[in-house]
Amino acid sequence: MLYNISKFSEMTGLHQNTLRNWDALGKLKPIILPSGHRRYDDSHLNIIKNTNLPKKILKNVIYVRESTKLQSNSLENQLNKCKEFCIGKGITIDEVIQDIGSGLNFNRNGLNLLIKMIENDEVSKIIIFYKDRLVRFGFEILETICTFHNVEIIIIDKTDLEKSKQEEFVEDIISIIHHFSMKLYGSRNYKQKTKVIENELNSFKETEENVS
Repeated sequence: MLYNISKFSEMTGLHQNTLRNWDALGKLKPIILPSGHRRYDDSHLNIIKNTNLPKKILKNVIYVRESTKLQSNSLENQLNKCKEFCIGKGITIDEVIQDIGSGLNFNRNGLNLLIKMIENDEVSKIIIFYKDRLVRFGFEILETICTFHNVEIIIIDKTDLEKSKQEEFVEDIISIIHHFSMKLYGSRNYKQKTKVIENELNSFKETEENVS
């Protein structure tokens, strides 16, 4: 009987990318149909069964993020809600990753660690409270990468909290201003050129908080 790569992956517990890599390395050569598709049979299953392969344990990872260290209480609250959700759903918590930084910054230590784990096929589920905790923009790209590696992203709260979005929007705008001002004006005098704009944005933020 012939099995396609998806079925063979399910039967053996080996990721499809692992099977493709083994094919490229000559470690486990599948049957190639005239159409170019890979197929495996019982002889391939016997090879897997007779090979002492280490069983990779996939992890369920909670990921939480806030923009600044001043929001440590909010970060802790976010983490507690994620833990409560996992306990309620019977999801084992294997690892917790916490990040401090703008959602526009893709070079966060925690995010980089998470992406590395995904690429190494070490993750089963990613649990986040809000969708934009991972990234403010480009979520679909990260979601696609997770799909390739059979990783499920679980978003606990899919509602939009206007106040928190306004606050982070201002922080993101300030972050963008600083980033591009550094490139335009250099590190010595960019602060003076952006201080007025930053103050105005912070005033807007405080006004919105008072209204709320």
